[in-house]
Amino acid sequence: MEMINSKKPGKILVQFKLDLSQHPDMWMWNHEPVYHNGEPRGWVTSSAYSFTEQAHICWAALHDVIIKQSDSFHVKIAEKDISATQR
Repeated sequence: MEMINSKKPGKILVQFKLDLSQHPDMWMWNHEPVYHNGEPRGWVTSSAYSFTEQAHICWAALHDVIIKQSDSFHVKIAEKDISATQR
């Protein structure tokens, strides 16, 4: 059992809420790189603005990642690092 849990998954799909408060005119067009603890680990597959959340929401395909609660994520949009919170 421990051996199975110690392996990193191949690819996972994760939902993020982005903090674009400093860049309200910015928009994602998909395929933006996603960084996990400073390392590139995937890309945005789809995104939209949520009127309920009043924020941009995106789905990202990540490779070889084991996610912990303390991990940090960001998405690079137009050469700017945008903080992303896993949902």
